[in-house]
Amino acid sequence: MVQEAEANAEADAQLAATVGARNGLEQYCYNLRNTLNEAASSDEGGGGGGSLKEKLSEEDATAVTTAVDDTLSWLSESTDQASKEEIDAKQKELEGIVNPIMAKLYQEQQQQQQQQQQPDPGVAAEGQGGTFETDPNTE
Repeated sequence: MVQEAEANAEADAQLAATVGARNGLEQYCYNLRNTLNEAASSDEGGGGGGSLKEKLSEEDATAVTTAVDDTLSWLSESTDQASKEEIDAKQKELEGIVNPIMAKLYQEQQQQQQQQQQPDPGVAAEGQGGTFETDPNTE
């Protein structure tokens, strides 16, 4: 029995790695889907509430949604036949679509926050350049 366990240890390790990769990819897909559809509960720095999908362009939202749906379909169709390497490649493919879109969105939000934090030039100029007079009777 011990010899049988030792003989199957490598196959068990490969299976565990494959299952872990599969679960990781599936979780990543569902997290993306939920993140796209959930309303922003805490909106730091403005920019309005709503779902992340509403903040993306229609083209980007469709690209992310399609990529997630295609990946989940691939996972369900491949059941246990996909190797860890195939699953890892599929995750890299999905990340290759999603990461540039999310980076662009993050950059746009950072620019909006910086613009909101900059003082209005008209307001800043009001208090500048004036004179300060003292009351001669208080000296």
